[in-house]
Amino acid sequence: MVQSVNVNLVVFYDVETSPKIPVKLDLTINKLKYIFSDLKVVLPMINPRSLPLTEISLFDYDDTDIDLEIFRSARDVIFGTSQQSVGLEKIPNKKVYISRPKTDFVRRIIRYWMQNGKKIGTEFSMSCEDRSDLVEKIAILQEELHETQGYLEEINEHFVSGFSIPLSSTSKLLVYGIVKNENEVYTFELVLIFVTSRSSFLQRIDKTIPLRARRFWIKGDYLSLDGYQFTVKHKSWYRNMKAEKYGNLLISYLRGRSSVNADEVYFFEVKTSQDIPVKLELTINKLISNVCNLEVVLPMITPRSLPLAELSVTVDKDTNVDLEIVRSARDVKFDLDLWELISLEMIPNKKVYISRPKTDVVRRIIRYWMQNGKEIGTEFSMSCYNRSDLVKKIAVLQEEFHKTPGYLEEINENGFSIPLSSISKLLVFGIEKHFDDKDKKNGKLLMSYLKGRSSVNVDSAIFETVKTSQDFPVKLVLTINKLETICCNLEVVIPIINPRSFPITELSMVVDEPTNVDVKIVRSAKEVFIGTFHELIGLEKLPNKKVYVRLMPVTDVVSIIRFWMQNGKEVGTEFLIFYFTTSDLREAMTKLQEEFHKARGYLDEISKHLFSGFSIPLSSTSKLFVHGIERHVVLKVV
Repeated sequence: MVQSVNVNLVVFYDVETSPKIPVKLDLTINKLKYIFSDLKVVLPMINPRSLPLTEISLFDYDDTDIDLEIFRSARDVIFGTSQQSVGLEKIPNKKVYISRPKTDFVRRIIRYWMQNGKKIGTEFSMSCEDRSDLVEKIAILQEELHETQGYLEEINEHFVSGFSIPLSSTSKLLVYGIVKNENEVYTFELVLIFVTSRSSFLQRIDKTIPLRARRFWIKGDYLSLDGYQFTVKHKSWYRNMKAEKYGNLLISYLRGRSSVNADEVYFFEVKTSQDIPVKLELTINKLISNVCNLEVVLPMITPRSLPLAELSVTVDKDTNVDLEIVRSARDVKFDLDLWELISLEMIPNKKVYISRPKTDVVRRIIRYWMQNGKEIGTEFSMSCYNRSDLVKKIAVLQEEFHKTPGYLEEINENGFSIPLSSISKLLVFGIEKHFDDKDKKNGKLLMSYLKGRSSVNVDSAIFETVKTSQDFPVKLVLTINKLETICCNLEVVIPIINPRSFPITELSMVVDEPTNVDVKIVRSAKEVFIGTFHELIGLEKLPNKKVYVRLMPVTDVVSIIRFWMQNGKEVGTEFLIFYFTTSDLREAMTKLQEEFHKARGYLDEISKHLFSGFSIPLSSTSKLFVHGIERHVVLKVV
């Protein structure tokens, strides 16, 4: 007896013979999925009234003849394996999905369609293993078909390379890649789609539609659109053919459609119009200009963009900032380093951030506002290198303005106010910024805790830019194993280290001024790491067995060796001096050999690392071995 069943979806799995079907079935369905099954067994069970199916899915490792009515009539066809189904290029279906096909298979489909045509609206989507697999497939197809009459390289809305081939006077085949992001899972697809060929007039209209992007970025040799980067120029020593090809393609695209709407635009080192590979018209919300020539950048920004929501400018020369794009911006950020921002004091913006200005710049702003007034609510925030830099700036300004009529130290010991008019005054003060309210709250909690219990046992302590005792917000006594100081005054740091910490297991110092290192905390450390361009006073006297130094001049190395030759050194001592390149290392070794080759007992040697070296006797039982290894000059007493 035949069982008649109406069902939306039927799935056959591993059905290869009739005996595997326990009952005779007559199925009226909408969707069919068969996995590793025999169509000759499955199809007799499908009632012809089911056709056309809304979806049919095939998962099979064997070649399958799909030039059958059940396939040809289905609305959506899905091939879940990379097996090359026979006759797939012939099926008339408008929506087909193929999982990871071989490039030869795609080529066969395209060539068949070029010869036999295809209905407009047909779309074959093919998944790829990853982005590189997608790019490689498109590159092979471009190489194969680029000489076809009417071939045209294009870029789709997802900014992945592609091309088109005309099939008739009214239709063309588009071949391109897309990247899909669903729930942070990226998939890569190659798409073959037939579209109507438009007249040149319609194409011109299309090119007037602005390109839309979240982020447009230009840096030196690269363009980037929403994270997709393209090389547009190349160094003689480096050539990336893929990046160059996509870069040229993008430039070609932008030349036809140079109007770009973007939330944020970033320019880096754009100095002349030649640094812009294509003429652009940008409508934007935010602009970041990093060491650029504003006279080159600004003409590309459409007046419709103003006022900008945010403007960030980093300069590498004196720059006039009294410009409409600056004056109208809601938030302005300047990083000026050693350079002057001309007319900075004149801009009417209410919210401005300036990175590490000199005290003279701050003084000039205050004096201009005292003479010309300033709108209530204006706030200029200026970062400082560290707490001591902030305290010093405030002290200089207080000394400068304390005789001004109406001057009042009304904020705290690090701030003051000056009247600007009968109804307004300028507040000048220092604050310690926190990343967020949670950080601020936790900081206050920690400070309160430390004030009641300033003795701290910790494995590793790190101090950065601590120059004076004022840089410590609370009195501390630290018992530690490891210490790292970055641009600090050792005379300030050392008193807070409990003597019970000695000898510390590891001491690391970055030094930004001449420093005496012949002190107990250094001498007793088991391992010492020092980085500096400056003089290390007493380094040659250290009794430490293991010392690592970066950025030391060769003349200082010579001084160490001469001191050891005169005073001796304990066997097992090893000083390593780092150099940036192998050529710097070889140059240093050459100078040392020239300096000491006449020393008594001098002997040329070659280390096991094949760098030339030499040895000098220090006593009857020890010698100093000097050699190079992995960009280090090694001074080892053996």
